Amino acid sequence: MPRINSLPGFEKLEIVELPAPILNGFENNLPDENGNFHPHYSETQVRDFVAALLQTLKRLTILDCSTAIFDCISAMFPWGRAPPSLKTIRLFLPSNSATEPYDRLGSHWEEMALKAGVLLTRATNDKSYMLNFWDP
Repeated sequence: MPRINSLPGFEKLEIVELPAPILNGFENNLPDENGNFHPHYSETQVRDFVAALLQTLKRLTILDCSTAIFDCISAMFPWGRAPPSLKTIRLFLPSNSATEPYDRLGSHWEEMALKAGVLLTRATNDKSYMLNFWDP
């Protein structure tokens, strides 16, 4: 199955829209300090994700992602590892996800991305969200 590390062969690619498992593989459920399990990507998955982002990439849409995607987002901002041409990141979370569109974690990364000049938006996979979710 192709992963995000297959992208560097497409030097002029500007738009990527794929489900998270295809881009980055499946996440791992790891326990927090209270023993509750939460999805996370491994350090290798995060490193591969950031390293494979094309310099020409303008719009990244990740479908069917869980809160684990914020592991990858946190590696991009504020560290300056986002492609210089990147303008938008759109995350579509499952409607049964623990992360709703206005949670603190997502809001934090929306702010960090915006400081870097990238509009990061989130919605559930519910079709009503998708109809109004496209950026101009």
